[in-house]
Amino acid sequence: MPTGPNDAARALKYGAKGIGLCRTERMFNAVERLPVVIEMIVAEDQAQRQAALDKLLPMQRADFKGLFEVMSPLPVTIRLLDPPIHEFLPTERQLQSDLEQLSHLRRSVLGMEVLAGSMILLHDPSAAKSEADSMRHIVDLELVEQAIEKKTLMLEKGACAYRGEPDARPSWRTPWHHLS
Repeated sequence: MPTGPNDAARALKYGAKGIGLCRTERMFNAVERLPVVIEMIVAEDQAQRQAALDKLLPMQRADFKGLFEVMSPLPVTIRLLDPPIHEFLPTERQLQSDLEQLSHLRRSVLGMEVLAGSMILLHDPSAAKSEADSMRHIVDLELVEQAIEKKTLMLEKGACAYRGEPDARPSWRTPWHHLS
């Protein structure tokens, strides 16, 4: 099942006579694309969701163009379905584990900030400030908090999707809605 131009070119090398099924959701699993898909899934409102879709549309257009160019004149079948949300999110167990680790990291970072603030008591005051500043740059508490917030949102959306709750599947149109 080729999912993009590179896979299609590889399939041709092995003698493919066309593509029987291109699953469009597989095109979004690439490392640089998955964060945008997750951004779309966890969007708080239609404007945020549309902003993510606006990033995804050119990616998919380029994929389709490349796919058709590589395979021309052979037949290509593309399935234009809404992707299942749960396929793009980590499992509930993985997210819970990540949140537990991030919670530990948050406590460690807070401890490092206390230590950084105590440097003046432990070292030469003239060197203490630069040592404290370098400690604070190791891990940014705000970054940890953002990661916790994002993972929590993913857990909430994913849990709804796994249970089949209607709110889990937001009313968004796929980047390829105009093709169907």
